[in-house]
Amino acid sequence: MAGTSCITSVASLRIKEPDFIVVGGGITGLVVASRLSEDADKSVLVIEAGASRIGDPRIDDWQSMTVATQTHVNGRQIPQVRGKFLSGSSAINFSATVYPSKGNFNVWNALGNDGWSGDDMQQNFRKFEHYIPATQHTKELLSMNCINEKVHVRDGPLPVTVGDAHGPFNEAWAEIMKNLGWSNRDDPIEGEKLDAFACGLSLDPKTEMRACSASAYYNAEVLTKDGKHHNVSAKREVILAAGPLQSPQLLELSGIGQSKVFKEYGIPVIDSPGVGENLQDHAICATRLEVADDQISGDVMQNMDVVQRLLKQDQETQTGPFAGMPISIAQFLMVHTEGAASRDDIEQFFREYLEDPNPNPPAYQKKQYELLSHQLADPKESTGVCLYLPFQLHASFVTIMAVINHHSRVVLSTSNRRIRRTSLYDPRYLPHPLDLEIMVKHMQYMEKMYSRLPEGYDATTMEGARKVVKERLLSSSHPTDTCAMMPKELMV
Repeated sequence: MAGTSCITSVASLRIKEPDFIVVGGGITGLVVASRLSEDADKSVLVIEAGASRIGDPRIDDWQSMTVATQTHVNGRQIPQVRGKFLSGSSAINFSATVYPSKGNFNVWNALGNDGWSGDDMQQNFRKFEHYIPATQHTKELLSMNCINEKVHVRDGPLPVTVGDAHGPFNEAWAEIMKNLGWSNRDDPIEGEKLDAFACGLSLDPKTEMRACSASAYYNAEVLTKDGKHHNVSAKREVILAAGPLQSPQLLELSGIGQSKVFKEYGIPVIDSPGVGENLQDHAICATRLEVADDQISGDVMQNMDVVQRLLKQDQETQTGPFAGMPISIAQFLMVHTEGAASRDDIEQFFREYLEDPNPNPPAYQKKQYELLSHQLADPKESTGVCLYLPFQLHASFVTIMAVINHHSRVVLSTSNRRIRRTSLYDPRYLPHPLDLEIMVKHMQYMEKMYSRLPEGYDATTMEGARKVVKERLLSSSHPTDTCAMMPKELMV
């Protein structure tokens, strides 16, 4: 962090109180702490529940799981992978740098958050990036014609590049998408990208080491926990950045939350209606495609001797299959089995599935659904994203389809004692019929595109695709919005 002087013991915090305490050392907490510490006269303390793994390939996970009552996905229990260490979830997952849509931020702005529109946020997505252009070989392999290098920043803290780990599968993906008409020259960073593109990774191409929020924003001293309880105060503010599951829990345990939730228990709280409301996640569903006989398959990874040699290669030379995640992406408008849906098709689809199963949704949901309906019909807004990932198993590779904007909403509450004591939570996947049907439409299109049938089902039919989605749906570990930024009058 710029301008910080390190505190060398917990005891010294009682003598010199920090100006700010940031609770949570993930991407949000470390970015906030870094920005605050740009003022050399201000001191910032970051508190993180997990260990420091800077320079350490090991990771820790909160081991969160859904409760085993996910009614709309055949009652399955689904893991929620979230990093429990300095950097948080920015140091796990795929290192993918996928820029959000302008439309999503415009919705935030329309919900009463002035200054959060797509245009307002563009400067921030240029500020974090240290863009490193792809090599000429990779540009030609992936037909990279949509990156406008003039709009990408070269002096930000987080390296972003399209590395050289891509191979013939990525090349074939780019060619298929081009032949299907899903190709244009819009740069993803502009926030209005549709069609296919090569995904940038937060990866330093010189060292082949992945970057994360700790490597980009944290350079202060790390103190390890001593197993004791300490009381520490901030001179100015305590900033909670503990993630979408822990943040509402900590607020409620601190006496801040929805008074209506705690009233029946006789617990007084500072009434804050948005706490624990509005949980959303990106649900994903995978398909597998058989690898051609003349291509190398990931089946070799079932041999642990091979895995150990590849891990050793990665640790010593930062090369090989563990050195990067070559991801190819396509973002689609509303589709049917033959391609992009017409405006008439979309309107008919809304009439059939848009009605909320909750007869009395809260005011914020009514407003959100109104705005989401406009987004889904917007010709500049994607409704689903398809990713090719090099997960090869049993002579197959995997593609994943995700719905971008969900209508399903969930309320979290610490008052549920079981959830309070464990890492269980209940996202209630797909209670709104529109989420399932949008995912089904994209699954149908993918199956038609690949001209194959998944095991046991014809996913080109509506019923077959529904079965596939319910059996294979997982979380992409993107939970968000449980401390909603909306006016109080919308949250009642």
